[in-house]
Amino acid sequence: MKITKSQLKQIIKEELGMMSEQEPEEMGSDELKQSYTFEIYRPGHYREDPDTTLMYVENVPLSMLNVEEYEKYKAEGYKNPERFLKIKKEFLSELGFQANKYGNFNVGMYVIDRAPETIGVNVPFNLRTRELMTDRVDPDKILKIVDAQG
Repeated sequence: MKITKSQLKQIIKEELGMMSEQEPEEMGSDELKQSYTFEIYRPGHYREDPDTTLMYVENVPLSMLNVEEYEKYKAEGYKNPERFLKIKKEFLSELGFQANKYGNFNVGMYVIDRAPETIGVNVPFNLRTRELMTDRVDPDKILKIVDAQG
C-alpha cells in the first residue's frame, strides 16, 4: 500500500489531535507525587570508573526533597523535570552520609520507579570446601533499602 504525502500529513494531524484530547494523566502528569524512591550512588572517581550504588531509599516525602531545580527546569519546559529532584542535605546525614569539609555529600541520586528485588553480589567461593565465604563479603557491597518514613 502506498501512502501519498498528503495522506501521511492527514494521518499525522489526526494522531496529534487524538493525543491532545487525552487526559494529562494518560500522557504523564506534571504534578509532583506524594513520595518518591531514589537510588543513591557514589560516582566513579575517574570517567571510566563505574558508579557504585550505595542504597535505595523508598517513600521519600516531598518535605524531604529539594524542589528548586525541579521548579526551575519545569518552568523552562524540560521533559521529565522529576529527574532534577534531590534529597535535602539534612536528610542525607540522617541516612548516615557524612558531608565533606565544604558541606557537600559525595553522592549522586536519581528517582527510580522502585527498588530492585534482587541484586548481584560477588562472594568468594572456596574451591576446597565448596562453600560460599559470606563472611568475606565487603559490607559496603551489601545494599540497603531504607524506608524514609519508617
